[in-house]
Amino acid sequence: EPAGLDFPGLLQRLDEELAGETTGVQRIRFLTSHPKDLSPALIESMGSYAKIAKHLHLPVQSGSDRILRKMNRHYTRDGYLRLVERLRETVAAVGLSTDLIVGFPGETEDDFAATMDLAREASYDSFYSFEYSPRPDTAALSYVDTIPPEIKRLRLLELQKLQHDIQSRKNEEWEGSTVEVLVDSFSRKTMDDISGRTSSNQIVNFAGDKGLIGTLVDVEITRSGAHSLYGKVCSGPR
Repeated sequence: EPAGLDFPGLLQRLDEELAGETTGVQRIRFLTSHPKDLSPALIESMGSYAKIAKHLHLPVQSGSDRILRKMNRHYTRDGYLRLVERLRETVAAVGLSTDLIVGFPGETEDDFAATMDLAREASYDSFYSFEYSPRPDTAALSYVDTIPPEIKRLRLLELQKLQHDIQSRKNEEWEGSTVEVLVDSFSRKTMDDISGRTSSNQIVNFAGDKGLIGTLVDVEITRSGAHSLYGKVCSGPR
């Protein structure tokens, strides 16, 4: 990082250097590992610069303040949701994903209910969810793993069912719209289709030639599922 240039400034410089390019880097996508890294300036950069992908992975882990303290996460549920609100106000059609853990040592039914409520309120486009298991060099190693495996499994399935319903609803809202897709591979299901991602990280499958891989195309969304969209090419490549 150049002296005196913070991360939002670096994104601005990259966007300026890549402006007008039709080959090479089409999008700049980054991940943040902790909500403390999501500064107002970084949110503004995501909303302002064309080459910056409109997607953020913002791990929350739990919706319970009590469990967040035990995890040593140094933020609260309300503080996290305020970040999400500001992000969505500033970055149009931003895609949001997260990580969630169920069955952390000492997690009560109320703690789990708080995680379910947060998932509803944040309305993620996708997430990764896990049953708790001990990891080296973490604060949780000092806690006794008291949650029975069958309870962890039931909570995980309940959380994943909720997210399946949320994703299905959100993806259905894309039907009839035209989106810009960066083509990156063949579809997972059939070699007759190719696949890519929108700036907000939705997966889009459509019929097309492998020569489109690495290009930007406009795709009209004709149908949707819980995990991906399907459409037809309107224009491109570029």
